[in-house]
Amino acid sequence: MSLLQELQRRNVIRVATAYVVAAWLIVQVAETTFEAFEFGPETLRLVRAKAQAEQGYQRLRAYFYALALLGTEVGLGQSALELQRCDSARGGYL
Repeated sequence: MSLLQELQRRNVIRVATAYVVAAWLIVQVAETTFEAFEFGPETLRLVRAKAQAEQGYQRLRAYFYALALLGTEVGLGQSALELQRCDSARGGYL
């Protein structure tokens, strides 16, 4: 399986695209409203930096966690409930 197919299977590309669109929209709104409220240019830089920093985190999150109808799928096909059962069987906490 190629890398691109694996990323598509785990919905990383879909999440990255949605996050880029949402971050662009937030930055556009911030550029428009921050001028009206007379915030300094450093505030807009912080918004842009936060949007860029979050993008990498969201891609990793999309790779390792997949939202499913019955809960969150974790890792390589194990559901969160299965992980919790395994962990509680060992006497630990998830």
